[in-house]
Amino acid sequence: MINDILKPIKKELFAKLVVLGVDPEKSNLVLNLAKDVLIRHLKSYAAVAPGEAIEKLFSGTAPFDNHKVVQPMIIELKNDLISRLSVYERDAERIARFIIPFVMTQISFRINNNPSTIKSLLATGSFFNRIKLFGAISVHLLML
Repeated sequence: MINDILKPIKKELFAKLVVLGVDPEKSNLVLNLAKDVLIRHLKSYAAVAPGEAIEKLFSGTAPFDNHKVVQPMIIELKNDLISRLSVYERDAERIARFIIPFVMTQISFRINNNPSTIKSLLATGSFFNRIKLFGAISVHLLML
């Protein structure tokens, strides 16, 4: 349904992480933490948000770094980087503020290039369709 959302950007993410000061050997760990945070938050949001809110989230109209749904993801990833990978707070902040909005933008871009994807999943507005949408996104995040 949503094919290979993030796989094509893995090299770009690794390159940017190195620029941000991440040891290349830790890049996979950083991406795994980011995937976990994204999956957890998107599934939670899907469980409570109306279909229109989910559609608006991925409409591409607001910058993701300031979005109310994305802010908790950034904070959680920053805290995970500090506690699990011993990343300095300043560096963790920069990494989280880059990676979460970047990935959300990529998801939005892929969905907006194929609007029927989100429209079809939200057509009935059911809870299960919303979970299905974020389940599909989650599967592709896991492929990263």
